[in-house]
Amino acid sequence: MWTEERNGKLRYFERYSDPKTGRLRKVSVTLPKKNDKKAAALLQAKIAEATKTIGEFTLQNVADAYLAGIKPNVAAATYKRNEYAINSITEILGGYNLIDRITAGYVRKQLLDSNKKPKTCNEFIHRFSTFIRWAYRNDMISSTECIDKLTRFKTKPHREEIAEKFLNGPELSALLDSMTDEGNRLVTEFLALSGLRIGELIALEDADVTDVINVNKSYSLVAQELTPGKTLASRREVFIQPELADCIKRLRAFMRRRKLMTGASGSPLFIINRKGERFQYFAYNKYFAEHTEKLGRRLTVHSLRHTHASLLMEAGYPLDAISRRLGHENSEITRKIYLHITEGMKKRDAELMSAISLLPPTCPQFSPEASAVQ
Repeated sequence: MWTEERNGKLRYFERYSDPKTGRLRKVSVTLPKKNDKKAAALLQAKIAEATKTIGEFTLQNVADAYLAGIKPNVAAATYKRNEYAINSITEILGGYNLIDRITAGYVRKQLLDSNKKPKTCNEFIHRFSTFIRWAYRNDMISSTECIDKLTRFKTKPHREEIAEKFLNGPELSALLDSMTDEGNRLVTEFLALSGLRIGELIALEDADVTDVINVNKSYSLVAQELTPGKTLASRREVFIQPELADCIKRLRAFMRRRKLMTGASGSPLFIINRKGERFQYFAYNKYFAEHTEKLGRRLTVHSLRHTHASLLMEAGYPLDAISRRLGHENSEITRKIYLHITEGMKKRDAELMSAISLLPPTCPQFSPEASAVQ
């Protein structure tokens, strides 16, 4: 061990032999003052970490290395999602476990015991698979067998899942009537009539809402920062129909009063919270979920986007036009996500079918008696 003085601090060094290459390498620690004992302990810990071989890494070791490795290369929102998923998986599986000894059966049992929804478990499996392959590429695990054998949990078909997550017309009216908070009620009405994502609404500025709604950015709920739209198609102009125009007029009047009361008159934001700051999604989503629960099922704010699409479909609005309004890249995405049938659509389809005559008027109808005569 040797030292060097730099900027009034002591930097301690030690050499070690890299077990993979046989080459001599060095590690260092910097301390504010002389403390050989502490420096030696820190250096030995670094050497022990650097010379670990396959089979000696715990799940927590690999999780820390993985997150540190991806952080510089991904967007803040993507990193936050990965961080949450990896930390949750590490907690469920036990960070103290040696990663090379974790089996597919153990992962499945721990996920089942966590009582997470099948969809959430499958998302964890997806993240865990990416994580294990990274560990394998970085020589921290001997094989990918634990994920190769891992099967996903059975979930409802996507069409059925989506069909449970929208409101029909009467349900939407009942929901709005039950909301006594004027601001939250107006925001709910706006989302149901526009089809915007909640992040797109939170990012809107007054200047973005003219004779159309110019959607050109979104607010990341995870990273808590403005981001470009999800895709190129997300940046779009949303037509303002009369119902939506009336809602915007009432919402703007309400927000003007709120801005005056909170001293935020100069804010360029289209909507703000009670403190005059950027609108808070989580408080609003809680309020929304509690009110939908009174209708028989607890929904998230995103269900208003499904609701908007369903009501447009029920009204006979073209699929391609719905796709453009929602900011999907193509109508096939819209078709896959929203191809469920509401009661109104069933009724309309039945009425259309009742008015259809498949046989031409000149075609004689079949008669058993006529057939017998011939």
